[in-house]
Amino acid sequence: MIFSMMEPEEVDELIQRFDDYIERRYHEKIKLDNRVITSYGTVRQYKAVARWILWDFYIDLSIPITREQVIKVIQKLRRMGYSYSTCLEVYAMFRNLFEAMGWEWDLSIYHLGIEPDIREAPYLTVEEMKTVLTQAFTSSRWNLRDKAILALVSLGIRPHDVANLYIRNISIEGDRVIIKYTPCKHGVPGTIRILRGIKAKVLMDWIEYLRQRFRKNVNYQLVDVREDVGLPDDVPLFPFRAVGRFGKGLFKGYPRKIPKPISRPVVWEVVRKICRAYLPPIPKRRLEKYFSEVGERYRGRFITPYNPYGFRRGIVTERLNPERKELLMDPWKLKKLMGWRTLQTVLRYDKFSARDVAEEELEKDFYRSIDEAGGEGNNEGQQA
Repeated sequence: MIFSMMEPEEVDELIQRFDDYIERRYHEKIKLDNRVITSYGTVRQYKAVARWILWDFYIDLSIPITREQVIKVIQKLRRMGYSYSTCLEVYAMFRNLFEAMGWEWDLSIYHLGIEPDIREAPYLTVEEMKTVLTQAFTSSRWNLRDKAILALVSLGIRPHDVANLYIRNISIEGDRVIIKYTPCKHGVPGTIRILRGIKAKVLMDWIEYLRQRFRKNVNYQLVDVREDVGLPDDVPLFPFRAVGRFGKGLFKGYPRKIPKPISRPVVWEVVRKICRAYLPPIPKRRLEKYFSEVGERYRGRFITPYNPYGFRRGIVTERLNPERKELLMDPWKLKKLMGWRTLQTVLRYDKFSARDVAEEELEKDFYRSIDEAGGEGNNEGQQA
C-alpha cells in the first residue's frame, strides 16, 4: 500500500467525513465496539478533538493514517504534558475516524505505551468515613432515606447508580442485602455489592418504610410483589418525594402511575450535608494561603472530599495502601468489587505501587506452594 503524507486541503475533507459519521452515529444509535453515543455533548467533544488533532498534527499523518502514526501522536501528546484521559479521548477520536473512512483498526489502548495518571483528588480516610457513618446512623437528625443513601454511597457506588436503583436490583437474604446492578460508564453487568451489619439494617428499615406506604396506598390483591421485599420490581428504591409530608401519598395510583426516582443531585446534597455536619469545616478559598497543613489536600481547584466521590475515592485509595493491612486488597479483586472493566482504572488510584506489592505476594505464594509440595514429596520418598 502506498502512503502519501497528508496535505492541508485533505484535512477539511477528513473533518467533513468525520462530522457526517459522528452525527449519524448519534442520531441512528450506531454501535461501535458495542457502544452508542447517548449525548450530543459527546458529539461536540469528538468534533473539537478531531479539528485540534488533524490540524495540529497533519504533517505527521498520511492517507490512510497508520496505527504507528496514531501511537506516535498520542505519545507526543503525553510527553507534552497532556493528561491520560485526554490521550484516551484522542484514541477514541481516531477509532471513530478509522471507522468513518473504512480503514482497518487493530489498535488497543495497551499498545499506546502510556501510563495512567495517579488520581490526586482528595478523598475521605477510613477514620473520617467511620466518623460520618457512626454519627449519622445513630442520629435522629437524618431521615431513613438519607441514611440509606449514605449506606450505599459508603460502598463506593456512584451517585447516578444510587439514584437509579430499583427494587429489582435488591434482594434480602437473612441479615444481608444484596445489590445486583450494572454500573454506569460502561461498568461490568451484574456487579454485586453486599451490605451487612448496620448498613444492611439501615437499608432494610428504608425498604420497610416503602413497604408500609405501599401497603397503605395500594390494593395488594391486584399487584404482584416480591416475597422478600414486599414490593414490585418496577418501583424505584428511592422514589421522588418519598419522605416528609409528600410521603403520605406515595404510590397512590400504582400501577397506572409509577413514582419517578430521585435525581443524582439529591444524592450529592444528602452526602454533602452529612459530611459537613460531622467533619471539620472546609477552609475558605480566600484563606487558602493561610493553610499549610491542608494546602496539599485542598490544592488545585479546591475540590473537597465532602461528597459521594470522597467516599468512592477513599475506598479505592485506602484498599490499595499497603500500610492498611486490614483493608489491603489485590487490584484485580478491587476491579471486580467496583464493577470496572479494566485494571487500568484501578491503577489510576494506585499511589502506593499496590500492583507491585500484590505481584510480589503472588510470586511468594507461588514459590511457597512449590516448596511445600516439594517438601511433602521428599518426605513421602523417604518414608517409602
